[in-house]
Amino acid sequence: MFVKILTLAATIAKNTSILCNISRDASANTTNPIVKRRFVQSAKDVANATAELVRKIKVNNNLCSI
Repeated sequence: MFVKILTLAATIAKNTSILCNISRDASANTTNPIVKRRFVQSAKDVANATAELVRKIKVNNNLCSI
């Protein structure tokens, strides 16, 4: 079960990376500073949420293996 969760987390992380790259490209292609900041902030928010998810999965795995 845990291996399946790790596989899904890896897929989420990969898609997060793709989404962040798209946001970075969109930010680079706009001249509107407000939109630029929103793209950058959205990418940060998604990356932070994914990092937190992975952290929680690792913590839960450590608790389950005790």
